[in-house]
Amino acid sequence: MRLFVRDTGDSETGGSFKAHRFIARFRALTRDDVEAAAGDADTSWLERILAGWDEVAGADGKPLAFTPENLTRLLARPGVAAAVAEAYRRALTGEEFARKN
Repeated sequence: MRLFVRDTGDSETGGSFKAHRFIARFRALTRDDVEAAAGDADTSWLERILAGWDEVAGADGKPLAFTPENLTRLLARPGVAAAVAEAYRRALTGEEFARKN
C-alpha cells in the first residue's frame, strides 16, 4: 500500500514541510490481535504489522534496507506512525481497494 507522509521539516529543509511516500507491505493480524493492539500507546504493534517497504531512501538517497533498527527510526519520524496505522486500517476495512475501483 502506498503511503504519503508530510514531514514537519528540520534544519535541512529550513523547517518547511516536505512530502514523502513509500510502499508498505503489511502482515495480516487476526481481529483479536488488532483489537488488542489498538490500545497500545507506543508503536510496537506497528513493528508487528509492517513486514517490509519499498521506495524508502536514507539521507544519502540510497535505498534503506528494512531492518528492525531502520523501522524504529522511520516510525519515530513525525507523521509516519500515524500514516502507517491509517493505511493499515484502510487495508483492513477494504476502504483503499474500494477507492481504486
